[in-house]
Amino acid sequence: MKKLILFIILIGLVLGVYYLIKPQEEGNIINIVKKKDNKKEIQSHEFENTNIIATWFSVDDVDGLILYPNYKDQITSSDAREKYDCTNLVSGGFYDEDNSPIGLFIGEGETLSKQVNNDTFNGYFSVSNNGDAKITSWVPSDVRIGLQTGPLLIYEGNLRNLKLSRDKEARRVVLAQTESDKLYFIVLYDSESFYQGPKLDELPKMIKDIEENIGEKVTYAINLDGGAASSFYTKDFSLTELSFVGSFFCMK
Repeated sequence: MKKLILFIILIGLVLGVYYLIKPQEEGNIINIVKKKDNKKEIQSHEFENTNIIATWFSVDDVDGLILYPNYKDQITSSDAREKYDCTNLVSGGFYDEDNSPIGLFIGEGETLSKQVNNDTFNGYFSVSNNGDAKITSWVPSDVRIGLQTGPLLIYEGNLRNLKLSRDKEARRVVLAQTESDKLYFIVLYDSESFYQGPKLDELPKMIKDIEENIGEKVTYAINLDGGAASSFYTKDFSLTELSFVGSFFCMK
């Protein structure tokens, strides 16, 4: 009996050591924030009494921001990072059942799709050829980047009252612009279920709530494609997609 007990204890110790030194398998979602003293590329905010976390990074050089379509190739975000040599990568606009962009899509001056009237996709993000970036409610022209998406969440500093017939919890990706015209890509997700997150009608207030962390007032914010068809990548943190991403914002 004593030998049996000793044998069981020995087996337990061996298994314990094995699982301690066993390398972790890489899954579809990497959720790692590497602290780099006071030079963190990304920042995060946890909302009280929820599992929702907002994580974001700023666009320091608009000239290095490129919008790539992925409606035909449908490559993964991992492959896109390598193909386009992106330091940061974020999912872009929405697509329809035919895997075509919904509304205006202009990448590097080439128009892939024209503007459509849509109450949900009621905003535009554009970057002009001289580097002027804007979130607007009107159709941009003569731009290097032009993307129709939505809904608008904050406009001219005012929170939009979203009236949605159907709304559900999902991971959300937001593009925000501050009063100094600084751009931020923000992802909001459930820490216990990474493809889940807040409802759309909760986004305006949530973006407003992180102003103190950002350090200045958010004057414009617009919703990008989220849920299973979204991705968010920096060298310190990433969330990958479950279904293909229609387009990518790539930081060079």
